[in-house]
Amino acid sequence: GYVITQRGNAQSLMEPLLSTFAVDPVEVDGKLKLIPRGLSSVATIGEEEFGVMSEGEKPVVYQKKFGVRNELPGRVDLSYFDLDRNYEQVTQTDIKQSSDFYNPTQISLPITMTATEARQTAARILDSAYFESDPVTIRLSHKYRYLSPTDPITLNPTTFWWDSGRFRIIKIDETSAEGITVTCVKDEIASLTQIVTGSGGTGGGGTN
Repeated sequence: GYVITQRGNAQSLMEPLLSTFAVDPVEVDGKLKLIPRGLSSVATIGEEEFGVMSEGEKPVVYQKKFGVRNELPGRVDLSYFDLDRNYEQVTQTDIKQSSDFYNPTQISLPITMTATEARQTAARILDSAYFESDPVTIRLSHKYRYLSPTDPITLNPTTFWWDSGRFRIIKIDETSAEGITVTCVKDEIASLTQIVTGSGGTGGGGTN
């Protein structure tokens, strides 16, 4: 169930649901679509296709923007309505053991879930914060004009081999007649298929 405690516009009411169930909204051909994460990659792109540019332009072959690590959450406390405890409001906690920073983040979802569903949601939100903190920008030809934000793609750079793998497009700019600029973030399937289990008590939970 989904509890609506006050009036709001459609966007604000949908945001908790989209975040919980890992769904991204995108406008395609004037229509709003809701795209679940975890779909198959729609394109595999090698480094030889990076850096298309017009004459006189500065090439954008590959750019990576590093997030500020000490601003990332090291812990997520997620409050929800527990299905197995007569809809009592309970908190599940997930901690990033590999993080050097604590930075607890409080999230309150007006959604009915089991303890395990809530704990897995907290773990996914925490993992996603790290995966999405270092966006990558590449320049591609109009061969890839069919791509849309939310599309999962596979990048196979050789120079930047450590960044090969699956990404999710978050922005596309058509900056010239020759090419488009694509910004994307890591899109790890493992973050969507969490195997942690929830605790029975308010504020309980394990570590990630």
